[in-house]
Amino acid sequence: MELIDAMTDAVRGNGGRISETEYISEIMSRLTADGKTPQIDSIKTNAFNSKRMQKAGVTRVTVGGGNDAVKEVWTASQAKQLLQNGPGATGSSTVSVGTVSSMPQTGAVWMGIPVRDVENDETLDDASRSLIPTVDPGFVESPENELEALADAMDLGLHSMLSGPKGCGKTIAVRALCYHTQDPMYRFNCSEGISEDDFVGCRESLDGNTVWVDGLVPRWAKTGGILFADEFNAASPSVMLWMHMAMDSGTIVLPTGETIDLHPRCRVIAAINPPEDYAGLEELNEATRDRYAMGLDFTYLPADREAQVIMDKSGNNDSSLAREIVALGNDLRRMKEDRTLDMDCSTRTLVQVMTIARRQSQTKAVERALVSKYDRHQKEAVRTVARARLSNFGVLAN
Repeated sequence: MELIDAMTDAVRGNGGRISETEYISEIMSRLTADGKTPQIDSIKTNAFNSKRMQKAGVTRVTVGGGNDAVKEVWTASQAKQLLQNGPGATGSSTVSVGTVSSMPQTGAVWMGIPVRDVENDETLDDASRSLIPTVDPGFVESPENELEALADAMDLGLHSMLSGPKGCGKTIAVRALCYHTQDPMYRFNCSEGISEDDFVGCRESLDGNTVWVDGLVPRWAKTGGILFADEFNAASPSVMLWMHMAMDSGTIVLPTGETIDLHPRCRVIAAINPPEDYAGLEELNEATRDRYAMGLDFTYLPADREAQVIMDKSGNNDSSLAREIVALGNDLRRMKEDRTLDMDCSTRTLVQVMTIARRQSQTKAVERALVSKYDRHQKEAVRTVARARLSNFGVLAN
């Protein structure tokens, strides 16, 4: 066990928050039990190092003020939730958090982008406001700093293309971008099909009169925000035509003859899955790719960070189980790359395993959330890997 693991386990093993004194004591105990000989002075210095705490997914929190102040260490996710919901949950009116930034306020700037004043922005209507994320989805950046890249593209007026396997965080990254900038997220899935009436608009009869009803694209053009085309390499020619019109000219011309100039905050983000890995997907041509100046390759997080993510998303603080589940996921991903398996193992699936494991045995959680997703001819291969990787797979008692 490394120091970072001990820091994570000390906090999560105590429900996500612990006093600073107990935090150090827990770390010492865990490292000693692992056969190490930690020095108290060194642990005190290194366990409170801000970069190490960030990597461990924990942060310092001070509850109360003056002589009554209590210094604690919390999981970063729990501290962030406190900032969003207010300090009342602690029973104190005064809370300060060490390394977690607060929710952006009206007039704020996030990564160089002015945060929209949602209440007073007259270009937004109730429908578009409902598309603005109200909760931070908790996207965890890799060393590639995906959110920084998306923010740069937005600030520079560029469109972005995200490439990577299903369930590796592409959609959550876009939702996080819209949360921080307070822009609407106009999402549609190309593989599920979207009609031209829904995408562009149509004429409808209302009280004996024929009226035009805007579809997704003209609403986005008028209000600004992110037009997020998920599984874009499954898009129909009609969808691509309308998107390219908007991106190339900065305007769209409706069948009614109305011309709409794009709102200055209009950006397009397209997400694609590797066509060689998913049936029915096409490789995009050069002309299409050239419209997206910012290209980002998404993959799964390093094991330690993915373990933190699946604990945060599931509410299951069993860090030993999380590390085993991530290791199992990575084994299955390698088998997918080797063509031994047909399907990838997404972070989303690992979150589902951890969630079910809160109430059911490890075996049932893995069987129901993971093994069940595979073809019947491949289930036993997945079970074999699970038996080799997981400490309690095959134990049915809860």
